[in-house]
Amino acid sequence: MAKVFLFVALFVIVVDAAHKHHPKFPKGSEEYDASDIKKVACSSENDRLRNEIIEKSRCGPPKEVFVYLEPTAAHEQVITMIIIIYKV
Repeated sequence: MAKVFLFVALFVIVVDAAHKHHPKFPKGSEEYDASDIKKVACSSENDRLRNEIIEKSRCGPPKEVFVYLEPTAAHEQVITMIIIIYKV
């Protein structure tokens, strides 16, 4: 009898804890507010503005970003020579 009572009490505690609202997360009604959504007509204006921004942000032809570093150690020189030989 005591085991049944303990099981029922534990079940009630777990169910009650599962339904408590955690303050970090919003409740279901606060989760989605439809008043923040702004509906606009579809047009190519957004595409045109995006393309203008992309064109303004271009800085010319691509620049070389990798710089060849001279190897300082002997084993690095050997590896570099092997790489050069196999590339040719």
